[in-house]
Amino acid sequence: MAVHPQMKAQFFATIGKQFNRCLSADMTCERTAIRAHSVQNAGALDLICLDGHVICPMIRARGDGTPEIDFIPVGRNKATTFTGLCSEHDSEIFREIDRSPIDVTNPRHLYLLAKRSILRELHATMDGASKIQSAYLKRVELGLDPKDRASPAAIEAMSHLLKAWRTYRYRCKLDRVQGHLGHLKSHIRILPTDKARLAASIFFGIGDCKGDEDIVGTFVNVVPLSSAQTAVAISYLDEHSEHCDPFFAELFRSDDEKFKAKLSAIVIRKAENFAISPEYFESWPKDMKDRLREVFVRTLFNGEAGEIDGILLL
Repeated sequence: MAVHPQMKAQFFATIGKQFNRCLSADMTCERTAIRAHSVQNAGALDLICLDGHVICPMIRARGDGTPEIDFIPVGRNKATTFTGLCSEHDSEIFREIDRSPIDVTNPRHLYLLAKRSILRELHATMDGASKIQSAYLKRVELGLDPKDRASPAAIEAMSHLLKAWRTYRYRCKLDRVQGHLGHLKSHIRILPTDKARLAASIFFGIGDCKGDEDIVGTFVNVVPLSSAQTAVAISYLDEHSEHCDPFFAELFRSDDEKFKAKLSAIVIRKAENFAISPEYFESWPKDMKDRLREVFVRTLFNGEAGEIDGILLL
């Protein structure tokens, strides 16, 4: 299908444009947002990087304007970052887990890991909504969509705006938990490893939201503690236990090897904010790398992952 040349230009302009805004507190901060890390740089990324790089999924635009996903080396200072906090708020909020080892038995540390995950997801959903809204308005300007009634492009733009709004509402719920950390339910698994392989900071919803319903959300943080141990922290608000407990029950009943396989499938299906050790990734056969890319693309664009068995991220 032919693409209007100005829509192609719009796509290239927006895909390279960063959504830059400090999302702390009531989001009234006007200071410039920095590249804030959603995964601890001096600890977790330090344990998996090689020559200052980690492997991350990245979206790029082909020459014809269609997006593609690949797993490529990314400098550790850019990996897992988002322009969603100013330097002052990033330092103020996360100093406790940035300047000392993360303790997954400490409820405060678990809360801060979840806080980073939701802020990064809020930034991602607002960024996506902004870009899709911009594309829709361009279509209206070019006469490709009516401005006085709903069209598929208008409905798509509205769905992304609602997703960002729901994510913001969940962030507000998590903020209220800060003084009552017992309302954040967490499950911890310490996995023995021969080498640190994976770091991740993820927030995703379980089930579909209808109308104005809130997200039933959960946080998955994968934190290398050393070359011999990686911590997995899965957290959610206790009000969502009815939905989240059954979702993760089989995972936590599994032995370590099955746990790694099931967790890998969750990360591939639900996330793009993770980093893999280059040394580990390069040890994979080509067909496994190709399968990871194919599965990831199908999940991202079609919502169906396909075959994941045998792809171990950690």
